[in-house]
Amino acid sequence: MPRQKLVNAIQKEVKRRLKGEATGHDYWHCQRVVRVALQIGKEEHADLSVLELAGWLHDISVKKGRKNHEVRSAVQAENFLTKLHIEKELIEKVVRCIRNHRFSTGKAETLEDKVLQDADKLDVMGAIGIARGFAFAGKYKRTFYDGKIISNPQAYRKTGYSRTIIDHYYDKIFLLPDLLHTKTAKRIGVERIQFTKEFVKRFLEEWGKGES
Repeated sequence: MPRQKLVNAIQKEVKRRLKGEATGHDYWHCQRVVRVALQIGKEEHADLSVLELAGWLHDISVKKGRKNHEVRSAVQAENFLTKLHIEKELIEKVVRCIRNHRFSTGKAETLEDKVLQDADKLDVMGAIGIARGFAFAGKYKRTFYDGKIISNPQAYRKTGYSRTIIDHYYDKIFLLPDLLHTKTAKRIGVERIQFTKEFVKRFLEEWGKGES
């Protein structure tokens, strides 16, 4: 199948599966992950075909719940790509990449695994990451902030939730730069995490840190 026809088919499927998704794991998140993964992949000499397909399909089952969505997405991606008669070796690489993309559960082994995981992490950093955090808060009725910071990264890894959105920055977001795999992602992450830290600082100043 011609590349553009394949990409068009995948985009259509992603739009269908993620229609109405409101936690920041929507079609546009997938589009951004693809763009950044390809940017990193070009500089790191990764397999761009794997990254493009995995980037588009990595969250296709997230509307059914965040828990184990990487496993479900991998299975659904395999079934979908098989129907499109994609070569088996490419499908296997894409499926492995999707299965390993999550911050909390992914075991990035190949270069493509690492690049996709990096691109996914970068999308929760910076301005868009901030917007996604508050969209998530609205969807799941999470508290923004309550006048105190109680960070517990271990609990976050077990449950996937922070006590408040501001806690979430300390539980996960501020830790991400040290968890990026590639030099390219680390370079991109420097500016994004600085912007995020400035936002949190300003947020706390406007709130009145320590007040109850």
